[in-house]
Amino acid sequence: MSIFAGLFAGGCDDVDELVNCQEICQNYADCVDSEYDVEGCRNECETKSDNDKDYASDANVCEACLDGKACAEQIECFDDCPVIL
Repeated sequence: MSIFAGLFAGGCDDVDELVNCQEICQNYADCVDSEYDVEGCRNECETKSDNDKDYASDANVCEACLDGKACAEQIECFDDCPVIL
């Protein structure tokens, strides 16, 4: 049992660092601009998140802000979101 726990203990931190770029970009398209380039946004977000911890942290804050909110409430989140092109 301790081997199993040890295998997953180190991986948990990595999961927290992942940014759901698709969700952020798609929410922007759904709530703000239906013609927004979701794929371009997602690609840039994923690249920057992989290479810049500060960017990834800011994107995670943005994603957390969006969670569970209606479109009208999400608008304030996008103002400070580094992901939006």
